Amino acid sequence: MNIIDIFLINGDLEHNVQGYFYKLFFSGRTALKDNTLLIFYESNSIINTIEKFSPETKYRVWIHLGIPSQLLNKSTLKESDVNAFFETSIFDEKGIKYNFITRNSKTQVDSLILKLQKLKPNFKGNVFPVVDAINAHLDPPDVEINEIPKQNNSVQNSQSLKNNQPASNIILSSEPNLPTIVVINALQQEQDPMFNIFKNVVKSDLLINKHKLNLRKLKNDNGKEIIIGFLRQDDMGMVDASILTSQAIEILKPKTIVMTGVCGGKPNNININYGDIIIPRQSFTFQFGKITESNKDDDSTIFNKSLQVSPCGNLITNFSGDLDSIISNVKNNVRKNKVLLTKIQQINKHEKEVHKIINIDNLNSHCAEDIACSTSVINKKGFFDDIIKENSRNAIAVEMESYGVARACQLSESGTKCLIIKSVMDKSEGKNDIYKEYAAFTSAYFFYELVKKGLI
Repeated sequence: MNIIDIFLINGDLEHNVQGYFYKLFFSGRTALKDNTLLIFYESNSIINTIEKFSPETKYRVWIHLGIPSQLLNKSTLKESDVNAFFETSIFDEKGIKYNFITRNSKTQVDSLILKLQKLKPNFKGNVFPVVDAINAHLDPPDVEINEIPKQNNSVQNSQSLKNNQPASNIILSSEPNLPTIVVINALQQEQDPMFNIFKNVVKSDLLINKHKLNLRKLKNDNGKEIIIGFLRQDDMGMVDASILTSQAIEILKPKTIVMTGVCGGKPNNININYGDIIIPRQSFTFQFGKITESNKDDDSTIFNKSLQVSPCGNLITNFSGDLDSIISNVKNNVRKNKVLLTKIQQINKHEKEVHKIINIDNLNSHCAEDIACSTSVINKKGFFDDIIKENSRNAIAVEMESYGVARACQLSESGTKCLIIKSVMDKSEGKNDIYKEYAAFTSAYFFYELVKKGLI
């Protein structure tokens, strides 16, 4: 009896999909060797295909959530490399069973279950014991064969599916809209201008843990269509930033992670203006080390710098030559934004000190210097010079997330690069939020220019 085995797999496996699935399911599994294999990269395609089967079609659905990135880098896979586990199965209201296969975190299973629940709202969960299917060379228990209830208005996908005799033993669907660039923001105010700038929405139900992944697309000046994902942290800080970055890398495997948003600039630096773009080569923490009665001893000091040589360094060279034209475009688009321009004029009208007035003409970028990453908001006179500058004389700004993002990218095995784009909203003392919206916009639009010009 011919059975159609339907697989939903991680899109990153496309280049190695045939070898992987032959190793995984055909080696030592005579029951599967003559079956039809349908491979999809998005759950919507599975649902649509199943609805087009004839009532007599017998099938099984398998959902694979990815394998460790180190396996993807191998030119060939040995059977011992593949160690799949069948963890969870769920049923929809028609009794269709979905069998989950994963080596990765349970959060991926939960995310995909939530996605399928949105497509089919009446799923019921059913967890059964983990089985090492490959080492046992056996089909796992409880993997049932489903029969579609008869449908009077069933639409046939093709004559081959109707007769259970496909033309090819392996059929690949189109790849999903997975982003090559993922933008992470710490605050809603930092993400809002992104959605005003990137307006071409791509439909997505994907959750990264509990975080909604918003997708936008843009055709760059080279004619290439770029898919960009946007995620926002639950809370500010390095911990949330590193966790969300790690989850995004694990599930989406983007080429680049970008963090945009606002920061505090170095006080008393006449070359740093509100809205200026900071693109650091290095991010460092400074609230780090050993505290003693005298604040220091023979072996350590109260503050030991933890320097992160960010992977963004080798991206900066991609666009350093275009900085003048990019900044010029950012200035022009601030002027075109009537709502923002009105707010800037209102701010300038009420600000008495000249150095606090927003001057769009003086907007500039500061590339390849250091940014400090703090565990708390800095609003203390002298703190920057006394503490931060003591750790790095090249530091020109401070914020709370960049180190977590850069560190997560550095430790991942995916090769994902990191780029930090922050904009100055205050001078780290005498703090207020009146320049935050302006700074968030200049950061977001600088990122837009990099994408549009094909520089990242």
